[in-house]
Amino acid sequence: MTRCRPNPVLRTSDLDEARHRVGQKFCDHRLEIGNRRSSLSVRHNAVRGLNLSVNYLSYGAEVSIDPGLLGSFYLFHLPLSGRTRVQHRGEEMLATPQAAAILNPDRTARLDWGEGCSKVLVQIDRTHLENVARDLVVAPLPGYVAWAERLGSG
Repeated sequence: MTRCRPNPVLRTSDLDEARHRVGQKFCDHRLEIGNRRSSLSVRHNAVRGLNLSVNYLSYGAEVSIDPGLLGSFYLFHLPLSGRTRVQHRGEEMLATPQAAAILNPDRTARLDWGEGCSKVLVQIDRTHLENVARDLVVAPLPGYVAWAERLGSG
């Protein structure tokens, strides 16, 4: 079995640096600390492929994230620890280690990460995923690929 190296992208306790650097990797977004008494301790590792990336991200503190529309990618949130309240596509759910969340590129989202939440984030290029889906069904798609917001139980 081959193991991936951590590939550190960011280590910071500065809110503005975290917003900027994480925004470069994913998309411009609003980032706010939920509990001002908490210490921000951002850790971001990433491995990038041609049409997807696998990321580890933790803020340490409770944070709120408003990315708006993702537009060009899907984002799978797989919590390793902690919880995130996710508002997406008019629904609200709780992402936990037992229940992953998926953000579709065509709808706005709001994420409230709990203190100590850490995640694996899988970012998949929208065009690539839609081309693969079209090739699998050997027909034009009736619309874009939309995932249910939740995978798992909990």
